[in-house]
Amino acid sequence: MQRNEKQGALLKKRRQKLIILITIIICIAAMITCLQLRLFTGTKELNPSSSQESSKFIISSSQNQSSSQPDRVSLQDAKKPLWVKVAISDQNVTVYASDDRIVESFICSTGKKGDDTPVGTFTVKEKGQSFFSKTYQEGAYYWTQFYGDFLFHSVPFDKNRTIETVEAAKLGSKASHGCIRLSIDNAKWIYDHIPRGTKVVIE
Repeated sequence: MQRNEKQGALLKKRRQKLIILITIIICIAAMITCLQLRLFTGTKELNPSSSQESSKFIISSSQNQSSSQPDRVSLQDAKKPLWVKVAISDQNVTVYASDDRIVESFICSTGKKGDDTPVGTFTVKEKGQSFFSKTYQEGAYYWTQFYGDFLFHSVPFDKNRTIETVEAAKLGSKASHGCIRLSIDNAKWIYDHIPRGTKVVIE
C-alpha cells in the first residue's frame, strides 16, 4: 500500500514537471513567434518610408542642382546670332545664344560714379586691337565699340603699354570712365567672337 502511494506521488510529480516544461516551451515558442512578427512588420513599415525619404532626397538634390546651374551651350553649338547682356549691379557680362542659353560669362568693371556706363540697348559697331587716350593717359587692348566712345576693352595700360595692376585688381567693381573693362583674355574673346551688329543690352 505504501509502495503504491509512493509510486503515485512520483508519477504526479513527473506529470507536474512535464506540464511545467511544456508550458515553458509553449511560452518560448510564442515569444519567438511574436519577435519574428515584430521584426517582419517593422521591416515592412520601415522600408517604404526609408525608400521614400531616399527618393525625396535624390529628387530634391537633382532639382537643386538643375535650378542652380544655368542652361549653358558651347560657342560652337550656340544658335546665332549671339547677344550680350551687361548687368551693372552684378558687374558681369554674359553672352547668350539666340535661344537665351549662356555661352560665356565674364566679370567686368563698369563706369564709376560720375562716369556712369549708359544703360539701354545698343549695337556693336567698330573694333580694334588697342587704343591710347591722351586725355586719361592710358589705353587698352581689344576694344569693341557699342555706343559712341563707349567700348568693351581690356583692363587699362599706361603710356608704356604696361598693364596697370591697381586698376586690373578692381575688376568686379565700378572703376572705369564709362567703358566696360574686362580681363585681357575676355576682352579678346569679345573682340574675336562678337561681330558687328550684335545686340548689347546694358541694365
